[in-house]
Amino acid sequence: MRIIKNIYTLMIIATVALLSACGDDDVNDAVPRIGPFVGFTTGSELTSVVEGNTAFFEVVIFSDVSNTQDVTVNWQASGGDTRSGSITIPANSKSAKFDLPFAENTTTADSTDVTVTLTSNTIPLATDKGTRSAITFKLVDDKKIFLIGNENMGKIDTITVSESDGKISVPFMVLEEETIDEDIAVEIAVDGASTAVSDIDYKLENTFTLSKTEPAVVIDLVNNTSKQEDRFLKIDLVSLTGSDEVSVIDTVENSFVLKIVDDTKVFKLDRIDPAVPVGNDTLEITAAGTFSLDVLAEGGSLTGGVTLGMSADMTEPWLQYPFGDEITFAFGESTKSFPFTITSDAFDGLTDSIYIKLSISSITSVNGDEEVVLAEGVAGANPPTSLVIEIKAP
Repeated sequence: MRIIKNIYTLMIIATVALLSACGDDDVNDAVPRIGPFVGFTTGSELTSVVEGNTAFFEVVIFSDVSNTQDVTVNWQASGGDTRSGSITIPANSKSAKFDLPFAENTTTADSTDVTVTLTSNTIPLATDKGTRSAITFKLVDDKKIFLIGNENMGKIDTITVSESDGKISVPFMVLEEETIDEDIAVEIAVDGASTAVSDIDYKLENTFTLSKTEPAVVIDLVNNTSKQEDRFLKIDLVSLTGSDEVSVIDTVENSFVLKIVDDTKVFKLDRIDPAVPVGNDTLEITAAGTFSLDVLAEGGSLTGGVTLGMSADMTEPWLQYPFGDEITFAFGESTKSFPFTITSDAFDGLTDSIYIKLSISSITSVNGDEEVVLAEGVAGANPPTSLVIEIKAP
């Protein structure tokens, strides 16, 4: 009887000691205890890590009471990267985190499996309950596989640009979407089929170091004032030189074509009523006053001054131009107003409407820019450079 009593006493002492390690709740509480167990939280979400990056882990004590002392858990990584360490879960805390960085290198290697395993001498490991004591994931080589000018993979890209666009960038596609972490030398060449002329239509460096943040071929377009047909510039990738991890898709032609168009500046009158067909706008005037028409320059940017002459299809003393019959656009301007005055004489004895067509009649570029032109209309309608004014009896 005494032996049984002693065993019973030892069992009570052991139970109290275990729960004390995880909290000081009442040992007589009838609610079932959970744990304690220790394990990873969401290990199943980690499937792969690319070299040069870091894997993050969280270790948790699964218990419905708090631990009253520090808990140390050891871990070991094996496979593609062998190393070990430990992590401490502080007293009165349920979890702690650690990370495992994987160094970058410049050699090509196949993906390898890495397993991170927990070991604990104080609290049992969680082997079920939706958690794991080991996580296995793949360590992936950060190969940089490049492609340029074949975004659709089926044909060479043709990109339309204006000669006034200045410096443009045609990006490299990095198929593995990895960070460029090394210097890569690029060599390109202008294809013999190109019609664009170096230093006249564009400027280009044939060899350069690829940008690590924005990998691209940079072309500096030359803006001129000569009226030209569309020009084509075909760029071929000759080579990319870097580490063993740098390669190019060689099953397609790594090229692209620029279609360079003139930055023609087109001048026209602004619409009065966008709801009616182009050229059929009419400005109705029923009282004397000073009015204005907006003149627009659309397309490219002006490289110098442009003077427009304005005229009407009839000459009347009651139609006046208070600031003259010309408008001058300065460098970079895109909108100007042309004022005109209708005096009260126009309405004296007026019974039927009078119609006057006011037009841009001439265009002159100060610096001889051949790319400044007047807008053309369609058959059967007034051109966009003209506006009909109706002088109507009040």
